[in-house]
Amino acid sequence: MQADSEAFLESVGQTDEYLFVIWFRNTFAGLIGLKNPDRINHKVEIGYWLNPVCEGNGIITLSCQKLIAYAFGELEMNRILIQVATGNQKSRRIPERLGFREEGIEREGELLVSGYTDIVRYGLLKREFNGNN
Repeated sequence: MQADSEAFLESVGQTDEYLFVIWFRNTFAGLIGLKNPDRINHKVEIGYWLNPVCEGNGIITLSCQKLIAYAFGELEMNRILIQVATGNQKSRRIPERLGFREEGIEREGELLVSGYTDIVRYGLLKREFNGNN
């Protein structure tokens, strides 16, 4: 898992997409951002990484809520996607808690250090978002 986290952190530093640092109790807790923006079709993907020592505090859920409101409001997006490894139950609960709908499985959709993993895709439309998700 450590090698996968390091690969993610290295990759996000090489993009021109929206990226935000998450601080929790004056400590670097993680990153969250908007990836692959498609301005023609008004859609974007949320990606996040949280330091495992900070898990269980609702940090990513709250951060996603803020980023969703920003994407639908300020950026005028219509659709937001979150993709998660099928076996990552903690991470899967986040889009489910936020009202995203499971839209399907992309088989071997991501290459991790340990090999390919299937990815579950979750989507949320602007008309489905009420700001309290």
